[in-house]
Amino acid sequence: MRAFYPRLEAALEAFFAREAPLENASKEIIDGFYQLLWPFMTDSAIADKLKVALDPLMPQPLYETVRLNLTQPAYIRLVTTEQQPDLVISAQNLAPGEEPIVPDTPVFYLASDRFESWSQLYQELFARSRKLIAH
Repeated sequence: MRAFYPRLEAALEAFFAREAPLENASKEIIDGFYQLLWPFMTDSAIADKLKVALDPLMPQPLYETVRLNLTQPAYIRLVTTEQQPDLVISAQNLAPGEEPIVPDTPVFYLASDRFESWSQLYQELFARSRKLIAH
């Protein structure tokens, strides 16, 4: 946890010292705290949000659907491909050797007609945002 939130870090450490949860439960508990606390973080936490861009070549109806769905998670910020995103979401799977839209930026391929793909997208976004705040 960043030193940016020292009281929160101290409270979490005290909780784990007092409750001593099972080792495999610790990750789930931390994930729960993380999801619950993001909406209450100050605006200064915007820098800690995962920057996500949508592929501008995505079909317009899908682009709008994805954009609307991604306005809800508090731990991400939608940006354009010019704003150095941490992740790009695309409807086109890259062929081997094909350059991504934003060089050196990971691309998540969304198969929008499959529920599993949407679920994987949210898992990917959450995992990447956790890594960002943990550093």
